[in-house]
Amino acid sequence: MADVTEESLIHLAKLCRIGCSENERVALLKDFRQIVDYVEQLSKVNTDGVEPCSYVTKGHTQTPRRDDIPENTLDRELFLKGAPSSIAGLVRVPTILKSKEGKEI
Repeated sequence: MADVTEESLIHLAKLCRIGCSENERVALLKDFRQIVDYVEQLSKVNTDGVEPCSYVTKGHTQTPRRDDIPENTLDRELFLKGAPSSIAGLVRVPTILKSKEGKEI
């Protein structure tokens, strides 16, 4: 059995750059152990004679699509009333990208 220890969890959190408190570590450790136990149960299932599949939708060659039918949409002015901020008839969103110098892009 692959044992998930607190040390391995701390190492994994460090690699993923995820900070977690002591309470979160206890909960994560419990969850990881349950996941590993479940995978070990699955590994015991007899799969002799079962053909491997590379994707779940085998046999489906095309994704079903709906017709692109225009429908009534919400009036722009009514829509923009619900937005926290707008500019030139569009919803204004906070800047998330900045240049190396710290200027907004």
